[in-house]
Amino acid sequence: MDLIHIPRPATDNYMMLEAIAKDRKSSGGVHIISLAKNKNVIKLGRGSDSDIRISDISVSRCHAIISFRNNS
Repeated sequence: MDLIHIPRPATDNYMMLEAIAKDRKSSGGVHIISLAKNKNVIKLGRGSDSDIRISDISVSRCHAIISFRNNS
């Protein structure tokens, strides 16, 4: 049972990432990332070419790459 309604992409290939707040004054969030057939690599980081930009000095310009291969 869903506690909150979060719209999901029409494709079966997607992932959800939760952003955790550093303190009580900040709010977290949820990123829903579609891995459509033409997009099978997601880049996370501070860089302008990142798919998910994280503006925190402790994060690298290209901090992580998540790839979708062979249906996993």
